[in-house]
Amino acid sequence: MEIKEIEQYYAGIAIILELFLGTVVLCLSVLVLVGYLKCHGWKKPSGLTVMNLLVADVINGIIAPLQAAYIHCLLHKTKAADLFRTIFFLQCLFLWVSPLVMIVLNISRLIAILLPFQYTKMVSRQTTGIALALIWITGFIN
Repeated sequence: MEIKEIEQYYAGIAIILELFLGTVVLCLSVLVLVGYLKCHGWKKPSGLTVMNLLVADVINGIIAPLQAAYIHCLLHKTKAADLFRTIFFLQCLFLWVSPLVMIVLNISRLIAILLPFQYTKMVSRQTTGIALALIWITGFIN
């Protein structure tokens, strides 16, 4: 096999994995998101954080097929400048948002463990909502 054929073979595997994993993440995140909406899980501060994490995961699941399409365009030497800009913007936004939402969720759990009697005063829907709004705004500014 020539080097070019090997590169195309592994790029094809990468495209298939991107499509498969993106589809799985997208479907599972949408299912859990619908479950949270039906069970009113978003009314609790931790549920609000989990919902924001699911939204970021849904969008990351949308990014994966776009990346696969971009790899395909690179392999076949077609121009895809708009696709590249779209992927870059979405990755910059949601690669920051998802870990930061996880940090907020973990801080909430840490407060619940270390300060159980002050938890309801410190962690409310309002404080959680403000923290999550700041994270999303930071993602857009970044």
